[in-house]
Amino acid sequence: MQQDTARRVPLPGANKGGVWVPMGERDYKIAPLNFKALRTLSADIQAMAEVVAGVMPSAEQMGVLVKLSHAALKRNYPEITADDVEELRDFGNFTEVLLA
Repeated sequence: MQQDTARRVPLPGANKGGVWVPMGERDYKIAPLNFKALRTLSADIQAMAEVVAGVMPSAEQMGVLVKLSHAALKRNYPEITADDVEELRDFGNFTEVLLA
């Protein structure tokens, strides 16, 4: 199934790769974390090993998910804030964003 490219949020700068994921009314390209982010966020990534798709994460896990999502999204969208990411994340895109 081909995605509707009109929904895609344009990349403001260099394309760091990734996958398009629907969040809110638009699609965002979530880039893979670089080694610096992986090293810096390794404890948070380890904490997310317990998160199971389809199960509501705890408040603490949701905070970590926002932190990790923000790190990945700001590679393609440098101006996006953690607050923006928290507004865009929901239970409907939880698994897809986690796997991106």
